[in-house]
Amino acid sequence: MAKKKYRLTTCNICGSQAPANFMVRHPKKITATSRNTVGGKEVVGAILGFQTSQKALERSLLTSRKRTHTTYRTVWMCEDCSGKKSEGTIARENQEREAKDLLNEKVKLNKDLEYLETTKLPDQIKIVKDWQNKFDAKQAEYIKVLEGGVDIFQGMRNEFDLIKKDSAENFATNLMKNEAFNKLNKNYINTNTKTSKNIKGNMTQAEKLAFKVKVEELAEKIDQERKKLGTRWEDKAEMRRLLDELRAAEEKLKVTKEAHDLSVKQRFSGGLIKKYQDKKSIIDLYNEKHADVSFNDETNLFSLKNFTYKEESLGPAISPEIQKKIDFWIGWNVIFGILALVMVIIEPETALDTILGFGIMFMAPAIVRILFLRKKSPDDKIHKIFSTSLEASLKDCIDKLNKKVKENSLSFDLNQFIDYMKESTQIGTELDEIKFQLENHKKVVSDDETLVNEIKRNLSAITERLAVLNSAGATS
Repeated sequence: MAKKKYRLTTCNICGSQAPANFMVRHPKKITATSRNTVGGKEVVGAILGFQTSQKALERSLLTSRKRTHTTYRTVWMCEDCSGKKSEGTIARENQEREAKDLLNEKVKLNKDLEYLETTKLPDQIKIVKDWQNKFDAKQAEYIKVLEGGVDIFQGMRNEFDLIKKDSAENFATNLMKNEAFNKLNKNYINTNTKTSKNIKGNMTQAEKLAFKVKVEELAEKIDQERKKLGTRWEDKAEMRRLLDELRAAEEKLKVTKEAHDLSVKQRFSGGLIKKYQDKKSIIDLYNEKHADVSFNDETNLFSLKNFTYKEESLGPAISPEIQKKIDFWIGWNVIFGILALVMVIIEPETALDTILGFGIMFMAPAIVRILFLRKKSPDDKIHKIFSTSLEASLKDCIDKLNKKVKENSLSFDLNQFIDYMKESTQIGTELDEIKFQLENHKKVVSDDETLVNEIKRNLSAITERLAVLNSAGATS
């Protein structure tokens, strides 16, 4: 924007000239004198009897003839004559004050920047390097201990696997003899067969092909890719491609996400139930990893930790839609429970009647509804029986392993295993502590580097502003 130019104005008092923004518009006092006199026309008018002329003649004769009049007129004045500061002077002073503050801030920021770049950051970077060296050394030590303990740990693992292998046959045999389990299996298969026939009757050949090829296969591939998330085998591009294909198939078949998820769960559930009919398949399922074997350094005994059975694939037993309905009825009971409590407080003499009334009329039906909604499907019950039996069998294996510990009949050196566990645990703890310190110091360095960049940006902005003020004459 072009610099403004102001016209020259002249002070009405002293006659000095300056640009209009450095002059002041100020009232000037003007004094004038007048005389109260009458002319010949007033005398003639009085003789002829005109009242106006007579009154004028009387005023002239009876009052003072000399009068002084004072008025004010706004004129241009210089600052000295007006005693006020002009807009230009005020602006100049504000700019000078701003320039002074910016210069002081610039000095402070330069000192901060110098300290950060010459002292604080180099010191912190050196500390980070020291902790990084400690971490690398401790990590190498930890890896060495783990590598050295592979055979020791594998001995324990082989011991447990042998016990588990011996129990697999009994587990499968006992499960297939379970009357409740077999009854649920049979009912589920019969119902599923009827449902499948009905579905097939309502679908065209093209729809069946699209559903099987585009939905089932894609869903299974996506489920496999999801298991790789967060690992070194994760393939984001492949996941995106599969999801795009699935969305296209869902759009074509008008399949919602909820329906797809339910379909995936049902297909996986049905596949598992089919495996429950075969003893070999049951043994294969049993031999999969379902939990971790943990060792207690204090008791020198083993325990089962983190047991899960296909939760990531079977999904929740209760769908989100059903859960919303359950939450509604729970809220219903809470509201009427509070109302009942308020009524009991207000009228304690009728407390029993109030509780019974609210309970029977409002709360009992809601409780029945919640219980009905929470009712599990037959396939969920089948998996629950399998999961419960599986966990019990694995705990029994752990008990057998602990029995061997007490009898000192293990195939591996327990003391050597204990030493290994203590050493690996200790080094692992030390490694975690070093990692914690390293990350904290890295954060300090990162924060300081961010601060350096921020200071440089502020200095650049101050320099640009000072250049503008300098062009306006606000800086020396």
